[in-house]
Amino acid sequence: KLWLLLRQQIPLPSVTFCIPSTPNRKPQLNPNRAHTPPAPSAIMSSSPAATLELRELGNTGLKVSCIGFGASPLGNVFGPVSDDDAVAAAVREAFSLGINFFDTSPYVKSNPILVCCLNFLDCVLDMMKVRFDPFDDVCGGYYGGTLSEKVLEKCLKALEVPRSEYIVATKCGLYVEGFDFSSERVIRSIGESLARLQLDYVDIFHCHDIEFASLDQVIAYDSKRDNSCALEIKKSGKARFIGITGLPLNIFTYVLDRVSPGTVDVILSYCHYSINDSALE
Repeated sequence: KLWLLLRQQIPLPSVTFCIPSTPNRKPQLNPNRAHTPPAPSAIMSSSPAATLELRELGNTGLKVSCIGFGASPLGNVFGPVSDDDAVAAAVREAFSLGINFFDTSPYVKSNPILVCCLNFLDCVLDMMKVRFDPFDDVCGGYYGGTLSEKVLEKCLKALEVPRSEYIVATKCGLYVEGFDFSSERVIRSIGESLARLQLDYVDIFHCHDIEFASLDQVIAYDSKRDNSCALEIKKSGKARFIGITGLPLNIFTYVLDRVSPGTVDVILSYCHYSINDSALE
């Protein structure tokens, strides 16, 4: 209970570990980092101090820091976070300590009653020619709806470094209407995320929590285009690599056995590299 209370009071960034491909190798951190706080000038620096090990992510060629920055707290998920705290105390400090991988998502809560109300409101606003997206601005979720992407955009811009200096991953899948991995919705989702992040491309675009939807929809090919949605997004330059995420490990073999080689570049899972579950060892 104390930990939950602290989480409510202190909005800490979630952490992503980049697990090495060698089975017996553990994530390595600088043992002195916890005891030797960086100088104030280093915290405010816009250039990474390269204190964290960089690891090649599969066959992508991306070299990501062994610890990544999970941006869900930027969406006020664990408590309010001001823009100043998000920029200076979180993203800029993480980057100065060597973190170059930033993970976000437009993850919203699904509520059938809310969907009906928002659809009605959307029609009224459209007739009034009022520019307001009720689905983006009213709904919250595990990343604060779409707030995490919007705040991360401000944080990355404040770094004032070349785009090649950091790696951004975002996701698609869950909307106010529910889970939807159809080609049309996924393609629209990447465009919406790029607009919020103010980026020309993301490095990784995940189909997120695929176990809660139809796996056959995730792997389906778009018959109208005679090509997979994932490959179309990569060819358009909007995402460099495509990933799938989820908790059960068997969902990944189901998908990988049914898609063409090269369709899926990255897999993200969780809670399988810990004391109570060592399935990834």
